[in-house]
Amino acid sequence: DPPFVRAWLKEVPGRQANLSCAEGIALLTHCLDDIRGANASPEELHGLKLVPLANRQLGLIGAPSAQVDLFLCAPSERPLLERRADLLIDAPADDPLGRALLHVAKSGLTNLCSFRASALASLLPALLPPSWHGLEVASLAAGDDEGVADDDGAGVSVSWLLALWDYLCREHTSAPLAD
Repeated sequence: DPPFVRAWLKEVPGRQANLSCAEGIALLTHCLDDIRGANASPEELHGLKLVPLANRQLGLIGAPSAQVDLFLCAPSERPLLERRADLLIDAPADDPLGRALLHVAKSGLTNLCSFRASALASLLPALLPPSWHGLEVASLAAGDDEGVADDDGAGVSVSWLLALWDYLCREHTSAPLAD
């Protein structure tokens, strides 16, 4: 019974701690059973830390903008968010779990979102190296295929920048970056 499992998981704060991704996926799949059929509201998922993320952790479902947004995206958009694997839901859109999570995201009642160009303006600071924040111009070393390392040693590759630029060229009317 999905309502019972959701209540049981939320009842004791530590109950969801230390779940493996496989366990989280199995529990989430069960907890979504009555949500897709519109017998229950996606809001009933708030407080469940069961969403598989690209960083191999489980993400917390919460209210819109009360929690960090977690993004579902098309395979072609995944490389744009891979620098923030903690925000990228690891469920293919064409499998049953991905379709169920997309249904929840479309409701607008949780922090699960379908990635859109309009979200890029708010995400961009999290995707770029902290050393670039506040700069109008940043440079890469000539011929540097690895890009620039940021404060935690992770780099911005030239190919990632080109993918971002290509995405912005395609979706520029939906990406309000002037703000």
